[in-house]
Amino acid sequence: MNSIDYYDRNVDSFTANTVSIDFHDTQDKFLSYLPPDSLILDFGCGSGRDTKYFLEHGRWVEAVDGSREMCRYAGRYTGIPVRQMLFDELDAEERYDGIWACSSVLHLSYSELADVLKKMTAALKPGGIIYMSFKYGTFEGERNGRYFTDLTEDSFAKLIRKVKGLKIMEQWITSDARPERADEKWLNLICTKPAERSRKQLRKTRNPGAYQQLSHEFPPVYDADSRILILGSFPSVKSREQQFYYGHPQNRFWKVLAGLLKESLPQSVEEKKAFLHRNHIALWDVIDSCEIIGSSDSSIRNVSVTDLSLILDKCFIRRIYTNGGTAGRLFKKYQKDRYGVEAFGLPSTSPANAAYSLERLTEEWKCILDVLDTDGKNICCL
Repeated sequence: MNSIDYYDRNVDSFTANTVSIDFHDTQDKFLSYLPPDSLILDFGCGSGRDTKYFLEHGRWVEAVDGSREMCRYAGRYTGIPVRQMLFDELDAEERYDGIWACSSVLHLSYSELADVLKKMTAALKPGGIIYMSFKYGTFEGERNGRYFTDLTEDSFAKLIRKVKGLKIMEQWITSDARPERADEKWLNLICTKPAERSRKQLRKTRNPGAYQQLSHEFPPVYDADSRILILGSFPSVKSREQQFYYGHPQNRFWKVLAGLLKESLPQSVEEKKAFLHRNHIALWDVIDSCEIIGSSDSSIRNVSVTDLSLILDKCFIRRIYTNGGTAGRLFKKYQKDRYGVEAFGLPSTSPANAAYSLERLTEEWKCILDVLDTDGKNICCL
């Protein structure tokens, strides 16, 4: 039995033993290094305990785990989508302010750790930090159904020398947070990627983009029969040119919906509007105005948000979905409390989200069908 099998089979007992552990001293130390509006990757989130803590303290979090059952539990516990992903599948570039790998990457072999640490470093923004913890010692192998690589200060120092651009900021030893296992020791580490000019920043310097102050120029799509509302972030350059949503030819939005609803792919703006009305879908964006470079969500600043009451006061919207992380984060920050509603986050259909194939996106998005029951039997009220 490998470690993922262990967690799939023991999800109930594992979460019962870990979800309520008070870990705030270490969580707060980690947060103290991060800006207030930071984005964190919970890399091997387990029960979702730490994801929930970070969300409650005003951070944005993306959570992943290798165990399908853990993902299901953590998604229910935290209220956000949790993606099933193996450690070596991480392929983001300079996306996260912080990566939290609490008792997670310790399940890799020592030979695998260097490659995964390189991926974690690449995914970190310059100046960002990584927290990791390992059982303290020199053991490597299977222990009670799971694979462990235990580390000491010396063995980790040798390991990190293989990872260019990652430096140790702090390391300390603690006892296990569970009283019955207080004799077990843990190596805790906070590492940083120094805030020097990265390859990505140099590419931007060679091809500089200019910020533009832009406002949303075309109206939402909805009618009295709309049942769900899908919110994007802000129109791309192609969408602004076409004056309609998801205009980039490589964006998978219209392909995903057409596939799920078993309809032909709409082509013109009028066909797309008719498609949305026919299937009771309202469409808008979270941002009304902002400063932005091109179509880059990561460049967005000085945001003013849309007034969703225009739709919510006129339609019986059963559920709100956000298309991508930026839309989800901004909705939660600016609109969730204002309107007293939750939004269900879905992976971005943007071509920039290369980690998701069309098939994988379609699978993730099929949850909208529960609300779009044409007989009106499956009503999921806000």
